[in-house]
Amino acid sequence: MIIIGLVLLGLAIAAGIDLVAQNRTSTLHIHAVGQTFSATPGWLIAFGAACALVAAVGIMLLHDGGERRRQARAATRAQRDKLVAQVQQERDARIDAEHAKAAASAEAEAQAARADACAAPVAVTGSAQSHIAGLRDGSVATPQAGSLNVGS
Repeated sequence: MIIIGLVLLGLAIAAGIDLVAQNRTSTLHIHAVGQTFSATPGWLIAFGAACALVAAVGIMLLHDGGERRRQARAATRAQRDKLVAQVQQERDARIDAEHAKAAASAEAEAQAARADACAAPVAVTGSAQSHIAGLRDGSVATPQAGSLNVGS
């Protein structure tokens, strides 16, 4: 690309020099901006080069402005992505804390239920109730140690 650009630049300079050299004495009448100007081809080429230079500077400014805008957008995008990740991380931490709190609360409720179940009196009904009443008033004999038949 650089070589092609240099070749084209050299050709343009050579054509300009040839145009000036062959038309050194002739005068051109130029009509522009509502006026008529008289100039030699050399001045006409110099004016064209100045216009090309101004156009090149304008194109360069457009390109640099666009590049600066792209970089600003990329920086804004990166900052936005960083903030989104931070918010997501905070949200996940909050959800994990809520889950841990809920699990701890459920565990505490389960322990309280187990404690209540162990502390609650056992309801005795039927023949067991009459047996207990008999033990209290002495009408039922208590078995002696070793006289119990376990498993029969």
